[in-house]
Parts: sequence; C-alpha cells; structure tokens
Amino acid sequence: MVIDNNDFLYSAGSWDDTVRKIDSSGNQMWSKDINSTVYDVAVGSNGDFVYSGDYDGNVKKLDSNNSGDEKWAINVGGSVNSVTVDSEGNVYIWS
Repeated sequence: MVIDNNDFLYSAGSWDDTVRKIDSSGNQMWSKDINSTVYDVAVGSNGDFVYSGDYDGNVKKLDSNNSGDEKWAINVGGSVNSVTVDSEGNVYIWS
C-alpha cells in the first residue's frame, strides 16, 4: 500500500485482484479489478496516477481521480513483485 500527498491510501488487494483508493476517513473512493493477483502499487509524485504490478506480469497505469480508469498496460513477462515511479514519471519494476 501507499499514501499520496493528499492522504489517499492505495491498496493492493492481492487475493481479490483489486486496487483501491481510500480516503483519510476510511471511505473507499473506488475499486478497480486488475484481473490478476496484485502484488504492489505506487503513486506518481503529483498523485494523478497510480501504478500496479501483478502476478501475470502486468504493469498498469490508472487514473487516480477518475474511478481508476486504465491509461495503459504493459506485460513484462513475469510476475511484478514491486513497482515504483520517480518524480519524472519513469516506472521501475522488480520481477
């Protein structure tokens, strides 16, 4: 899980294949079905996008402000155990 600069929490629901956005009061803002066991999430420096890595080797970029709409996805050919993003928006994975 990760918390952005606006105190929103993003969780990786590994056993139900979801990424969730939760506000500081504990209210779920949205939930996005990733269709694979989610291992990790990261949030961009401005909080506009959240990134997920999953068991099936997918890295997905989701719009954090718009119900988790998928912006892009790429398959890296192996489980993505960790995902992070730098201040320039470059995405790094460990698989």
